[in-house]
Amino acid sequence: MITKRIEKLLIKYLNRSTNASELDELNDWISNTTNLWMFKEYVKLHYNVTLSMNDPDLVEIQENLLAQIQKDNKDIKKSKVRRLFSYTAVCAVLVLLSTTFYLQESDISVKTNSIQKVNIVAGSSTAILTLENGESVELKEGNIYKNKNVKSTGSKLKYDMEHNKSTELVYNTLTVPKGGQFFVALSDGTKVWLNSESKLRFPVKFTQGEVRKIELVYGEAYLDVTSSNENSGSNFIVISDFQEIEVLGTEFNIKAYKDENKVTTLVEGAVRIGNGLSNKTLKPNEQSIIDLRNKNIKIQTVERMFDVVSWKEGYFSFRQKKIREIMKILSRWYSIDVVVIDPNKEDITFTGVLDRTNGIEQILEYIQLTNEIKYEINDKKITIN
Repeated sequence: MITKRIEKLLIKYLNRSTNASELDELNDWISNTTNLWMFKEYVKLHYNVTLSMNDPDLVEIQENLLAQIQKDNKDIKKSKVRRLFSYTAVCAVLVLLSTTFYLQESDISVKTNSIQKVNIVAGSSTAILTLENGESVELKEGNIYKNKNVKSTGSKLKYDMEHNKSTELVYNTLTVPKGGQFFVALSDGTKVWLNSESKLRFPVKFTQGEVRKIELVYGEAYLDVTSSNENSGSNFIVISDFQEIEVLGTEFNIKAYKDENKVTTLVEGAVRIGNGLSNKTLKPNEQSIIDLRNKNIKIQTVERMFDVVSWKEGYFSFRQKKIREIMKILSRWYSIDVVVIDPNKEDITFTGVLDRTNGIEQILEYIQLTNEIKYEINDKKITIN
């Protein structure tokens, strides 16, 4: 049976923190034929996060992980030193961190224990659309909205270029609050995913033959931009605080929260980053960082793209992420306030892939399992001790 104890050992193993006795215990559990079946069945049922990580073969992943656990167990008995397993195996089962599970007849799951009952739910599709006349429209799941230029299903917003004959350049604004996310298809077909606490300003209809320009006022957005060839040669420009991003046809992520460095990550295509003083061109898998203090542009290579864009796919992907950074992300998605009492706990790191649909208690339980932190929940405030 996959108990909470076994779940904890699996999580600790993935975070490279098992000791000799714990690794021995995990190996003994997997050596049981029934447990081996449950392990493989669980990986199969929850094999979804890894689709965004080079899509390796599932059976090979299962066998690699099992072989590595057994090898680590033998090695640590000989040398008392824990060896690290392959990155492929890590990718395969990081998803174990994303779901709780307990065994009931043929179903597998493990219940987490929470400190207290609270009503803090995960974010959802919600935003405020401000029209060109100043009118505000609340968009949320279940609410249908439509006017002559745009329609919304409640989770998506789509602008109609074919039936919009106006040549006047007017702007709409989409504001996503804490605890929200939203998708918008602009009039040129460009797709924009907005993360929590974000604001986008854009034309209802782009002027044919002229540069297409939008503004990420603040927040985080993932853009899939239609090419200039499809838009009479018009380039695409995104303006955000301290920077201007010139695009041809590409996919990229912009992170431009008010209190953080400005980070642009290129998935494919080409973009040019300007800060008013210099320009830098990004290649795929590169990332630009504009420092809040000196406004300098730094370019670096992204080791794992999924860590950057996982929010768009419905996951938190943390790799050696500090607690203070994690809590900032969680505070936006769950619309909560977080206070870290002990400053020494802010630099503790956590690695894992977690489902964004999970409740806040479940997320905190996973982080608590492999770190020396404790949490308390009081209404909409989380205190980390």
